[in-house]
Amino acid sequence: MLPQEIKELFEKGAPIYDLTNNFLSLGIDEFWRRKFARSAKLSSGSILGDIATGTGKVATQIAKLNPEATIIGLDFSPHMLKFAQKRIKGVKLNNVFFLVGDGTALPFKKNSFDGLTIVFGIRNFTRRELALKEFYEVLKPKGQLLIMEFGFPQIAIFRFIYQFYFNFILPRVGNFLWSSPRAYTYFRDSVYTFPPPDKFIEMIKQAGFKEITFQKLTGGIVNIFEAIK
Repeated sequence: MLPQEIKELFEKGAPIYDLTNNFLSLGIDEFWRRKFARSAKLSSGSILGDIATGTGKVATQIAKLNPEATIIGLDFSPHMLKFAQKRIKGVKLNNVFFLVGDGTALPFKKNSFDGLTIVFGIRNFTRRELALKEFYEVLKPKGQLLIMEFGFPQIAIFRFIYQFYFNFILPRVGNFLWSSPRAYTYFRDSVYTFPPPDKFIEMIKQAGFKEITFQKLTGGIVNIFEAIK
């Protein structure tokens, strides 16, 4: 799918994005995002960029946990960011800000951020290597990169059950909820085409990062990658 088509999907799905994520993950996505937010290592005065921030759920959680830090959420979908703005107004945060931008051409100076995060977003980038290089450029030396993406369970029976749901139930229900014939079909396909952890770690390394680690959540349905500039 072309970048413009992906953007159009998210623009259309913005009003029900959080609802469908929560419903189709049986609420587990809230646990994943909270755990991820707690992984950000920030101190007073730190600046963190949340790329592909969407409706700003993780950016808001990080801002709550780090009230003395500044959080900047960036996304290519203006409609998604409208819901992000509503979110921060609802919780009255003054340390998180949002702007429209392209993750492969970040509108920031080199060495601007103490941390960068991206949650369920990098698989939507058609030029992932370029995005990783951009992340490296805008991070300060010793800056932390955190990425959370979908994967597949490693235990055979768990993998079989999950893939049945993932292949046959999730696309049909998701497409119905989004009133789209392809939204969750694209989502399913994008997870299949995303590199396995070892290959993605190599991509991160090629971008210049070091001290790269990853951890599995829920048996490998989700992976969190951490790296240092």
